[in-house]
Amino acid sequence: MLRQRRNPVPISFVCEVLNLAQPKYVQWCQQGVVTHAEPSSTTLAQALELAVAASLVPVLRRLDRARKAMGQLRPRLRSIRAKSLKSRLDIVLDLQLGTAVWVTRNDELARAVRTGRACRVLPMAELLSTVYGAYSLEAKDRLLGRSAPRLRVIKRHASGA
Repeated sequence: MLRQRRNPVPISFVCEVLNLAQPKYVQWCQQGVVTHAEPSSTTLAQALELAVAASLVPVLRRLDRARKAMGQLRPRLRSIRAKSLKSRLDIVLDLQLGTAVWVTRNDELARAVRTGRACRVLPMAELLSTVYGAYSLEAKDRLLGRSAPRLRVIKRHASGA
């Protein structure tokens, strides 16, 4: 399970990795889409939660729908481990019912999309792995006192939410 210890990783860093404007993050907090993180320290779970929201909001287009979906996804999100990001990890959205479920196996995916209703599958393993890696590296650097700016290549999420 993810440690809920706060690290000196600012939410601005997580927003930068996700190519997300901070005012949008603040709006999502106010609307209950994501949980509020202290500006100067976040948990890894909060960083991953923001990554999921950044993928959901453009698809669902309404914050009330995104809030509902995040409520369904958040409990499982808190138990994601680094090794689980090396295999299938998708979100299946039932657009008609407004439900969201995690799937990790092909048979689960098949069951989730064979409903006769409009569904959308969002692959999450690569994005969450990128955020996990960037967050971990930044937390380690800050804890070791390497706070001086340095160049680093960070893979950005393509959706540009």
